[in-house]
Amino acid sequence: MSATKTHYSCAELAAMRLPQYPTTERGWRDLVAREDWEGQKRAGRGGGFEYLPSRAVARLIESRPNVEAEGRATEVRMILHVSFDEAARIMRLLKRGGA
Repeated sequence: MSATKTHYSCAELAAMRLPQYPTTERGWRDLVAREDWEGQKRAGRGGGFEYLPSRAVARLIESRPNVEAEGRATEVRMILHVSFDEAARIMRLLKRGGA
């Protein structure tokens, strides 16, 4: 997990497709409620909540280098209502600092 990203939305967690964990937002909402994960209101457009993952989930995220980028691309896709490919292109442009 990066130093700047500690909490994840259920959409981001679902997009990560972590082995042995839910693959849908609904599945993650159920899991975080059942396990009583710490949550916080998400800042910015769209609102919602983000959750501090359990140690097991955090280790999985850390062990997969592209998993955070996939989650962020999904978040961009949901906010802008674009395809996953377009969201990934936008993320690459933002990473390079271009427009």
